[in-house]
Amino acid sequence: MFTSFIMIEDVLFAVILRLQLSFWKDNNWTLAFWQDILLALLNQHT
Repeated sequence: MFTSFIMIEDVLFAVILRLQLSFWKDNNWTLAFWQDILLALLNQHT
């Protein structure tokens, strides 16, 4: 159950990052912001 939860989170992260890439291609700070959130959330599960 815990692994499936992480898989769902991974899918959500991928969707969020893809949306950010499509909407904010020129705003590197926005991508870095989402990347920091992604890494922080992933680190909580390790």
